[in-house]
Amino acid sequence: MKIKALTLYQPWATMVAIGAKMIETRSWPTDYKGTLAIHAGKNRRYLSRIGDQFMAQQLLAQLLPEQKAKFPATWLQPYPLGAIVAICELVHCRQVDRYDWMGQQRGWLAGQKFWPATNQEKMLGDYTPGRYMWFLDNIRIFEQPITCKGYQGLWDWDCPLTFS
Repeated sequence: MKIKALTLYQPWATMVAIGAKMIETRSWPTDYKGTLAIHAGKNRRYLSRIGDQFMAQQLLAQLLPEQKAKFPATWLQPYPLGAIVAICELVHCRQVDRYDWMGQQRGWLAGQKFWPATNQEKMLGDYTPGRYMWFLDNIRIFEQPITCKGYQGLWDWDCPLTFS
C-alpha cells in the first residue's frame, strides 16, 4: 500500500512522533489531506554541531512527562535517522499570518479540532508570516522505526503495514 510521506530533520521528526509537535511548518502549502508517514531524514545537520546537540538536549528536557514516556524502549537512540518513525493524519494546511504569534492568537480550528498556540509549538516551528502550518492529528509512533530512503516534498512510501 502506498502512503504519502514527509521527511523531517531530527529532532523534529521525533518531536512529531511523540506528540510534542502537532503543527509542522513548511515554506510551501499542500492540498493533500489524509494519512501521512513521518520520515526522519539521514541528515545530522541539527544533531552534530555542539549548539544543536545542546538544543536537542534542551528539547528533551522540556518535554512533558507523558511525551517523554512515549519514546519506545526499542529505539536505540532518541533520534533515529533514515527511517519512518510515525504515521498520522494531515487534516489541514493554513498560511501563517502576522497575527498568529503576536499574542492575539490562542490557537486554530482545523479539521474539527482546536490546536492551541503553545510555547512548545512556537519553539518547534518557524511561524514566519507567509509560511504554512500543516496540522497533524492521530499520531501513532512506531515501536521500531522502518528504515527507508527519504525524499524532498511529499512522496509515496510503499508501506509494508496495514492500518485500520
